[in-house]
Amino acid sequence: MSDIFVPDLIEETATGIFARHAGRFTLPVLVAPTTTDRLDAHNRLRRQLVTVGCANLKDFAFEFDSSFLGPQSADGFDRLMKLIKLYPGSPITIFGHADPDGEAGYNKWLSERRARAVFGLLLRRIPVWEHLHTVQDGSPGDVWGKKSLQIILNFLGFPPGNLEGTFDAASKQALRDFLDSKGLQALPAQDTVPVRAKVYEAYMDALTPVDPDDPAKGKWRLKPTDFLDGAESPQGGPGDVQGCSFFNPQMILAKKEADNYKKDGKAGEKRRHRANEPNRRVVIYLFEKGTRKPSTWPCPAAAKGITGCEERFWVNGDERRKTQFLEHRRRFGRETPLAKAQLEKPDLDKTLRLAREETTFACRFYHGMALHSPCERDLKMWVIRLWAGGPEAPLAGARYAATVGTDPGAPVIRGVTSPSGILGLPLFDDQVRIRLRVDVGPAVVKGLPAPLPGIVVPPRRGPQFRAVTADAAAGDPPVAKPAAATTTDSQAFPGEDTFLELVLDGGALTRLKGPRPPDQPVGPDPDPDPGAEFDAVEEEPLLEVERRRGVAQRLRNLAFGGGVLEVDDAALRAALRQFQLGFRPPARATGDLDAETIDQLQLRYGEQIVVERPPT
Repeated sequence: MSDIFVPDLIEETATGIFARHAGRFTLPVLVAPTTTDRLDAHNRLRRQLVTVGCANLKDFAFEFDSSFLGPQSADGFDRLMKLIKLYPGSPITIFGHADPDGEAGYNKWLSERRARAVFGLLLRRIPVWEHLHTVQDGSPGDVWGKKSLQIILNFLGFPPGNLEGTFDAASKQALRDFLDSKGLQALPAQDTVPVRAKVYEAYMDALTPVDPDDPAKGKWRLKPTDFLDGAESPQGGPGDVQGCSFFNPQMILAKKEADNYKKDGKAGEKRRHRANEPNRRVVIYLFEKGTRKPSTWPCPAAAKGITGCEERFWVNGDERRKTQFLEHRRRFGRETPLAKAQLEKPDLDKTLRLAREETTFACRFYHGMALHSPCERDLKMWVIRLWAGGPEAPLAGARYAATVGTDPGAPVIRGVTSPSGILGLPLFDDQVRIRLRVDVGPAVVKGLPAPLPGIVVPPRRGPQFRAVTADAAAGDPPVAKPAAATTTDSQAFPGEDTFLELVLDGGALTRLKGPRPPDQPVGPDPDPDPGAEFDAVEEEPLLEVERRRGVAQRLRNLAFGGGVLEVDDAALRAALRQFQLGFRPPARATGDLDAETIDQLQLRYGEQIVVERPPT
């Protein structure tokens, strides 16, 4: 699979997913006045937990049945720091998850221990790691042992004799060299609590970046108050760290796929572990600034068992997390094609329920936070880029107010565009008209022209990453016009009535490319998903009229040509020639719609996948 990058919104690498959540609209709180004889009377309002960002530290950082953080996680903590710094004052909480192998209580402990490993590093709490090293709690297979020390020493530049847990003479010498480099000649080169504390401290520092806001302070770390519960407990309290066992699978294998792995014995077991990688994850959520932990937190610690989790299940929670379709995987955030949604025992009602998009999580509480989160691959949103004069001049830091839909009660989403001129809007309907009002004052002050709308779409990662597209209103070229001064919304920006207005038709953008041939690779992947054939999504053939419309839409939104491109062949070729001059010499700017031009259209429009691999 290829890694993907969506500027300013979502970043995915082999280490994890790091994302801002799409802006959410909130209804205003209407407060009725009280009477003079009831001055002490109050209306009670329950504040919901609103997530603003997330990070999914994928299983790339953990070995199977282990909570030890591998060296690969270093890249992830650098990206996590950058994400958290975007939201000062937003508290976080950490959820650990396990795959379906094993029993529920064991995986409850394992998933919590993985979350604790991340928690201990973020706060530099050495005793948390010492506990994970010394005590296996309810997951006896999670043994850090001497192997963890060898991995750390090797990463720190003191190679041991092996990385398999045999603490031979070379390993002891590596430990001695490490201690000497820290001026700790008095400590014996033995696996003891004081020695592990020094090794863990150096490893935690090596995994985290320098704090750019205070380089003199050294490596970045969080404070207890950065967590939802305040992190007063040494091991993390409710609201800081919790394990979800295997109750919230991101992906459920197809029945025939699971049977194939079982038939193949040990080799099949290894392939099953590889296929289940999306389920083994630590997910961090950032909540709206000022959020406090509810008085009743529904996630019990592993020491209290799984009953508290089961009490928060959907009525059909076990059905959601266990049901397998015969020949197709089920994924949270992705609808299963009905033609592929076949059960071993046919049941139409059950099939229709479980083929829907968000039906694999058993826990209602976690489901509410994960809904529409990019970190659980449940992203379905409009992603819009605004330019003030062209792609080299994004309309950055501009206030906007977007009305999604034409109904009188249509929601209004407000925010500020990113440094690349990007904004994200939650999707309510697959086809909708969006009235986008934008503050172009800063652009006007700089002498830039009024913004033209351009639509950038998150690149598609097969069927796992859902994206939707939008196009400027069909017909005439898009024109910015002053919005009518009619708003009485108390949450409106000052001067919002004077913002310029753009009208966009969400869902109107058509394809440029047809289905990928079965023998064509998706992208560089040294370790492909062994069960990918159970995850395929069939596409309809691409009609030439659809391609022509898609080309015309993108050229128009990129400010090449006007609204006649779909029906005027000469105008379309002229616009294509003008576009091609941006990446070809004049002699090759022929106006022909060849493969390179289609690729460049997608690249400039933001649809192309950007492969990004961390150094090996």
